[in-house]
Amino acid sequence: MRRRDFIAAGAAALAAPWAGASPPGSDLPKGPVKILVGWAPGGGTDVFARTVQEVVELCRKSPGKISFGSSGTGSVQHLAAEMFNMAAGVKSIHVPYKGSGPMQTDLIGGQIDFSFDTMTAATAQVRAGKMHGIAQTRVNRAKGFPAMPTMDEQGFTGFDASSWYGVVGPRDMSRDLALRINADINRVLAMPDVVSRFDGYGVEDGGGSVDKFAAFMAAEYKKWGDVVRAAKVTEES
Repeated sequence: MRRRDFIAAGAAALAAPWAGASPPGSDLPKGPVKILVGWAPGGGTDVFARTVQEVVELCRKSPGKISFGSSGTGSVQHLAAEMFNMAAGVKSIHVPYKGSGPMQTDLIGGQIDFSFDTMTAATAQVRAGKMHGIAQTRVNRAKGFPAMPTMDEQGFTGFDASSWYGVVGPRDMSRDLALRINADINRVLAMPDVVSRFDGYGVEDGGGSVDKFAAFMAAEYKKWGDVVRAAKVTEES
């Protein structure tokens, strides 16, 4: 299943390498990542930025000085930010953390300027008013955050970044067993109470066939591999 993500700031009318037709399996369960900024101690008037465009402008005014946090090098939050940097044509400094918790603490405290984070990890702080969500990184808005615009709506055509979870088995697992497990999981994901709980955290598009999931994983492997190579992401990035 995919979780939605958040991010802070955006640019208008930017052509992006991931724009165009959706990859196979793109309708599988996903959770968006959001762009986030912290609410400074002085209150909302001191917030770093309120739109994606403002983040872009700040990065352009101070190249190499604006910092973004992630839950760790190579995480989807890190790669989503690198994808944002390339699309916007800006350079910001990556500050990796050991998880979303310490990263959010520094974002709220003003030690870093913005971040991408999963809705699952960030929702409580956003709803408590400690962080400000600027954009969703899925193409369509999550049901739990209908008022928050997407990156696509803010000029990053086709921008789609999400964290997701799936169930896999050993390579010699029989197809019949895989299909039975798949059917059981699909039944659980369709239960109203499960759907309602997931909606509150932006977890959507659950379920699907084994073949769809395989195609989705192949598409994700290619997409993020392209980002890693283009952004020159390394273990030390």
